Amino acid sequence: DVDMEEIIPLNDTATLPGPYNPERTLTKRKRDASIIKSLSQLSMKEDSTKKKQRSSSKIQEQQQEQQHLENENIIQSNTNQQQTTTSLHYYLNATDKKLKQMLKAAFVGGEDILKWCTSKENLHYLREHTRLLDRVYYFKLEQDLWQNYIVYGETYHCWTSSLSNTIIQQNQVTSDYQQSLKSTEKYQHKIKQQLQDAEEHVEQHALLLKNYQQQDSMVINEQRLWAAILAIVRKGQHKLSQKYEHRKILYKTSAKDHHCVKVCYDCQPTQDEITSMQIIWQATINECKSQEEVDILKQHLYIKRLPKSFDYLDASYSKIENKLARPIYNDNTRTTISTHHRKIIAQNKCDLMKLYINMAEAAVRGYRQYGEDEKQNLINRMIKDPSRQVYIERFIKAIEERQKHIRQHTQYQTQRRIHFFYRRSDDHRKHWHRRSSYRLNLYWDILPSSPIIEVFTKLTSEQLALLARGPKYVPPCQIQFYRQGTKEKIIEQEHKIIIDKI
Repeated sequence: DVDMEEIIPLNDTATLPGPYNPERTLTKRKRDASIIKSLSQLSMKEDSTKKKQRSSSKIQEQQQEQQHLENENIIQSNTNQQQTTTSLHYYLNATDKKLKQMLKAAFVGGEDILKWCTSKENLHYLREHTRLLDRVYYFKLEQDLWQNYIVYGETYHCWTSSLSNTIIQQNQVTSDYQQSLKSTEKYQHKIKQQLQDAEEHVEQHALLLKNYQQQDSMVINEQRLWAAILAIVRKGQHKLSQKYEHRKILYKTSAKDHHCVKVCYDCQPTQDEITSMQIIWQATINECKSQEEVDILKQHLYIKRLPKSFDYLDASYSKIENKLARPIYNDNTRTTISTHHRKIIAQNKCDLMKLYINMAEAAVRGYRQYGEDEKQNLINRMIKDPSRQVYIERFIKAIEERQKHIRQHTQYQTQRRIHFFYRRSDDHRKHWHRRSSYRLNLYWDILPSSPIIEVFTKLTSEQLALLARGPKYVPPCQIQFYRQGTKEKIIEQEHKIIIDKI
């Protein structure tokens, strides 16, 4: 502590010279000498005792409680996801007219059911029974998912021989099996109980059909009605079933990947061998990513759907158009230059796509060769070490098994991405192609194969493209495979296009 009295005098007045008065008094505040601590040294609790260090048993209990809370959070998140998913089925919230159309499309020969649904009470009963049955089949999907989850975990020993978090992070293993088997079985038992309750609600609601038949003069066949409702639910949950199948595949992939890494570490590799093993797997992952890029770019070219990254090439078109708007250019010259400019841009886009494909293919070959060279160096080092010669065949086989597994999983993910190009969701039917790429319009965009127009005409680009390409042509060898209704539909569509363009 600093003695403040020795540094600052505590007199009541001090004589200081001033500009106008030769002597000026300035009153200074006295400091309390009883304060021996600064404000930063004061505490709200002076008589606080030091915290005792927790014992190891208490730390273990806290870790167990934290793990239990994490498992409960996983179960709670699954329950919330279940409630969200069941409430987002679009066909459950459809209008009365749309519900009748779905009933007609899902169940063939259901005219008597449509007549029975003319009254609002009967239609409300059908909608409520559909909702209850939808909940039953949702719980069945959930139960089947977690049953497969447990089967995959037990088959590939994900709980009996678990991996540490360090190994999982270093080898990029998908950690889908972090929750314990006990919590998974507990959640599965909860789903089973909810399924039983949902089935009881369906049975109780089915008994109310007699009351509706007594109020209505028309008698409906119960078996046909239940079959029609089941058809609506099965068709409405088609996308949901696909999502659950995808989740099952991901769980199986994660369990198998966990097993492959565990087999490699069971060979007791040295630190150098672990480093080489991780380099080989990383090279395989990069190879698969490059191959995926090749497949996606080729798909872009095949369906003439260019990525958004090529839009910067179209920025020069506005400058050219502004210059061509000057009166020094005649109409024919303006048309020729504009067409040439569009074809140059289209050709540049095509050349860039080919260049990116060649770069990705070269990367695939380079990563593959890099992984093979590292594998050969690993084998040579293990041969020189007498204590590691016994594990060579087993260790290399385990590494190659995970390489094969990585390639298979990447191919599956690539096929799902390619399938997106052809997917037309009910919610985004009109804007599905505007998210990450641009869909070329054959009747508007100028392609590298488009003709060069050197004479000014009043026809639009769509009309010129229609004259250049003509209507859709079906070869005679394939016309026999078209139905009469399909042929008439094609003719009507092409006739409508011609009329609209002209």
